[in-house]
Amino acid sequence: MQRLQGADTQTVAQALKWLRGNRSAMPEQLELSLLKKFFNLGYVEMCQLYGPVKSDQMLNAALQKAGAMAESHIVPPVHFI
Repeated sequence: MQRLQGADTQTVAQALKWLRGNRSAMPEQLELSLLKKFFNLGYVEMCQLYGPVKSDQMLNAALQKAGAMAESHIVPPVHFI
């Protein structure tokens, strides 16, 4: 959690539980800056596992799918990168 400096420890712990599949742990609200940090950490891990080209392809596909969702007008997915 060192890379998540400045974030409330309890909020980060709750968000990590939610990201690991515990739906009941979903935080009521998260700062966009924290979501960007989570996104960045995930992207770095993807690059290490799959390489940068494959990771960019997967990211592009995910952004297209997320952008097609009705909720994407609230915070467009590209704001996370």
